[in-house]
Amino acid sequence: MLKTLAILRTAFLVFMLGYAAVIWFRSFGMVSACDLQLRRCAQISYSLSWAVGLAIVWIGLETLLGWWVSHRASRKAGKVAAAAPPLSPGRT
Repeated sequence: MLKTLAILRTAFLVFMLGYAAVIWFRSFGMVSACDLQLRRCAQISYSLSWAVGLAIVWIGLETLLGWWVSHRASRKAGKVAAAAPPLSPGRT
């Protein structure tokens, strides 16, 4: 499960870096008309806001999955410890 989360995290990071790079390179082209420049700026701002929102949602999802995995692991460890009898030095 942890390896799957690591692979998903890496794929998401590569996607976000590529997406941000495309937006960043798209912002270099200057236009002569002011209204076109404002429209382009608004579009880039919307795209970056979408990327930031997606990153925040991903961080929240990853945090919840991490808590769930750790809680499940501790619950399994508790069941194993409760099922095994304690070792006593005087008993055979």
